[in-house]
Amino acid sequence: MLPPVRRIALAGLVASLALGGTAEAATTAQPGLRTALLRAASDSPRGEATNMEVDRRGRVKWQLTGFRNPADVLAVRSSVDRSWALAVVSDRYRADARMTFLLERSHARWRVRLAATRGEEGPAVCRRRSPGVAVTTDLGLSTPLRCRHPRDARKLTRPMDAAELASVRAMVEWRYSDATGSLEPGPVQPRTHEVFASDCAWDGRGSVIDPPYGEVSRTDPRWGTVVVTCVTGSDGFALLENPTTLLVGRAGRSGPFTDVPGHTFMTWSIQTDLCRRDLRWPVPAAPRVDLRFCTPFPAALVSALR
Repeated sequence: MLPPVRRIALAGLVASLALGGTAEAATTAQPGLRTALLRAASDSPRGEATNMEVDRRGRVKWQLTGFRNPADVLAVRSSVDRSWALAVVSDRYRADARMTFLLERSHARWRVRLAATRGEEGPAVCRRRSPGVAVTTDLGLSTPLRCRHPRDARKLTRPMDAAELASVRAMVEWRYSDATGSLEPGPVQPRTHEVFASDCAWDGRGSVIDPPYGEVSRTDPRWGTVVVTCVTGSDGFALLENPTTLLVGRAGRSGPFTDVPGHTFMTWSIQTDLCRRDLRWPVPAAPRVDLRFCTPFPAALVSALR
């Protein structure tokens, strides 16, 4: 049975989750919204320059490369600020032919605020003051280091202090038990995981991440992440270590963390599966984006913006 303090903390966390709901970060646009975004894109100067046409079923043809070809489209809407959306239009027969449209809903209409060809998205965002860094991060956009209006995602979080980091370690670390003669799990283990956390380098051990570190969302300090190196497999000759991410939560804005919703490989790792799946994490959109946990999302957005 859990001690009274932990029961109260967990009860508060469950209540906060019920109020905050779950989030998928940027969400794939529904058919009606998708068509509205594409019609706004086709009516823009850059859309007209490519002879972009959108039929009744939302199918697109354009002439970006000199040939009139069908185009594939990914349209997403920000969950951080629903007035912003992104449409990525790619020539079906030319992988290098792509245009990204950043749109804002204004006066009941979607309007193109930015249109850029492949590789020019960052510099184009640099020239605009809006949207802010949370929205651009949510939509998978970034800017160069030297920029008129830089979006520095690091400003969305603060470093986790030693006491907070220790509370996460106390929850999940497996420790040797004299009573059983084996490793025993900590009192709180990740509810969803793709990494078995029984052998993680909490003291460094010369590992990839040395020492472990954590970040806390500035928007909603109930949420944080911890990066720690764990043994994730073997190549038949030696154990394989990889940096991994723990998603952690608590009932209040300060104090120890009390819950571990997930343990994944790093977002950028080719090994991650949970970050690629359409999995609804029990964390509101804004802190998830702050922490860059499994973002950008959906996974198709990552591929579309390569």
